Amino acid sequence: MTEWREVDEPKIWVSRFFGGSVQSLSFDWSTQGKKVDYVHAYWRDQILADPIDAPEKIFPRRHKEIKSSLKDAFTIVGGILIISPALRDILVEFDLGQSQLFEVPICADESGTPSGLPNHYALNVHEPRRTVIIELSDNIERPISPGRTEPAPNAKYVPQRWTEILPARADSAQGPDLWHDPRILSRFFMSDRLKQAIDAADLKVKGLDLYPARVFEEA
Repeated sequence: MTEWREVDEPKIWVSRFFGGSVQSLSFDWSTQGKKVDYVHAYWRDQILADPIDAPEKIFPRRHKEIKSSLKDAFTIVGGILIISPALRDILVEFDLGQSQLFEVPICADESGTPSGLPNHYALNVHEPRRTVIIELSDNIERPISPGRTEPAPNAKYVPQRWTEILPARADSAQGPDLWHDPRILSRFFMSDRLKQAIDAADLKVKGLDLYPARVFEEA
């Protein structure tokens, strides 16, 4: 078994924006394609999404305002991450690898009445990189499907809400600044330089729910 040594650098940040309703707004969305295909690409399969399936517009179901604390990053129906133009402008200055941004207007209603708000962006973090050290992790599990006695060979790990420990490989900080581990559902990772740029811009990104990962290298 590999021996690991914890290190202070590089810093790697984990986003658990999927984690709960605190960062979710009661906005729905429509698409010219198939909602289910976008959600599957985004959640289950973690693959590149077909642009035709991406949100065409978003609109409120109940609350018509964006909470001030979630101004720059929030989730909508289906757990889809929506970011502001200000956050998008920062992201595109960095290497996003294969991740996708889809421009989407915020409408006042489902019919498309203009809301007066600027267009936002649906973000699909798709850059894949093996990051998590599974043997050092805690509070993650691979679900067992009905009729089986153990997880399927390709089953992804599911973090337990807000309690997981996801130790990161130090060498996973090399490459694009925004990425995910294809073995882990509902989490993505961010470089420290990108995190610092977001902090410097004083953006309202509570919805990203970022926390520092413990980082290890081979001893």
